[in-house]
Amino acid sequence: MVKIIFILVLVCLSSPSYGGIIYQWVDKNGTYNFTDAPEKIPSAYLKEVQQKVIEDILETQSILPPAKPISTEKEVIKRDVFGLGEEWWRGKARPWEKQLKEGMANLEVAKNKSMEESEKLIIRKYGSHQQFKSTILDLDRIKGYKSKYNAQINEAKGLLKKLSKDAEESKADPGWLIGAFVSHGDAGTDIYGRDGTWWRSKVFDQREQLKKAVESYEKAYEDYNENVEKLGPSRFGKISLTQYQMFSHKLNILSQEMGGHQDRITEANEELKQLLKEAEDSKANPEWLKE
Repeated sequence: MVKIIFILVLVCLSSPSYGGIIYQWVDKNGTYNFTDAPEKIPSAYLKEVQQKVIEDILETQSILPPAKPISTEKEVIKRDVFGLGEEWWRGKARPWEKQLKEGMANLEVAKNKSMEESEKLIIRKYGSHQQFKSTILDLDRIKGYKSKYNAQINEAKGLLKKLSKDAEESKADPGWLIGAFVSHGDAGTDIYGRDGTWWRSKVFDQREQLKKAVESYEKAYEDYNENVEKLGPSRFGKISLTQYQMFSHKLNILSQEMGGHQDRITEANEELKQLLKEAEDSKANPEWLKE
């Protein structure tokens, strides 16, 4: 009997819907009694009752993230009229972009080396024929490298231009080759009320100053190189030491001119950089600042 009552109590306690205080006592027959209603306890055993606090036992539930809805729509992959997608077009452009980048980097190195060597002609203003000839031979070798890199650049530019035209005819997304560009016009203003027209005008004026400084530098650089090339190996034996010295003097003047133009380029670049920083701080539309 004791076992039966104990099992019934366990069943009650294991129920997920009950909890609270359980009253326990032992009667004169040694039987354990349990109840959750104190009014049911015989008065003879009230002093012997023991209380047990039983917490509610909740059913455990598996906490799983909500299932994602299964889309019945297939993802649409954009392609051109011939079924070619973005990866194909990017793959076609990638080697020529690499060649263009490398060619331009190598050409810049060759130009700097050419300037370094040509400056020796200025330093050797009062040097010997042999010193002038040695420098001229080095410049002629560098000239060959510049021609090589220019050819690589022109080839890459030509093929990228052709690829861009092919993409346009194939209705390929222009963003696959040249990056997507969406113009937002001049709508809106910055936090100070200045609109796109104001910013375009400011940036245009600053870029014009930079452009003029660059053009002046390029003109002086071109004159400088023309004079250097006049001293090519083919002129050996035809130019006197005095003529070499005159060339040296002229190159010195052009070098100083280029230095002045470089200073103006640096100044214009710095002013443009400050203007762009001001635009960013004033929350101007980035589209207004594009060329």
